[in-house]
Amino acid sequence: MNDEERAEFVDRMTRKYGEEAAASITLDTDDQRVPQLGMNPQRLVWDAAETLRVTDDSEEPFAESNNYAALYATDINRDDSKQYYVYWLWSSANGIDDGIRNMWSHVNLTNDADITVYDTASDRSENGTIGPHPKKTGQDTDEFAVRWKGSRDRVLAVTGTCVERRDSDDERGFNWNLHLEVDS
Repeated sequence: MNDEERAEFVDRMTRKYGEEAAASITLDTDDQRVPQLGMNPQRLVWDAAETLRVTDDSEEPFAESNNYAALYATDINRDDSKQYYVYWLWSSANGIDDGIRNMWSHVNLTNDADITVYDTASDRSENGTIGPHPKKTGQDTDEFAVRWKGSRDRVLAVTGTCVERRDSDDERGFNWNLHLEVDS
């Protein structure tokens, strides 16, 4: 996304979900929500926004989630020729008719890099819990998913971060996947 597209996305999400939910879409480089002290994001490397809809047989929507992911370079470059990057994940959803049951945003590294640490901004939400998805998060599998699980028919927003460590000459490689589940 370019700066104009990003600003337009934030404006749309503010109108759709409210200022509180939209305030955490982008990660300020001075933000304290980074999962490891000293891992301050310095430079935006990549970002994207996606919408996910759950519809009935007639294509009428049950629920919709809007999602944003960003990758930031950090100021850490260790003597072992490793560089560190921060993935920032934001998702917000609104149940239209039925309640939202499960939602996640997932990053799976496909290169030789490692996920060193991950975190969610909180662990509780009204009518649900926020946390790493137990089957889609692990340092051994180099993946992280921030998940909300519960019962909700109103606006809901979640954020999460993970840190990637890779060789200086290693190419960026990852998949970003989304999931939204409703009562049916």
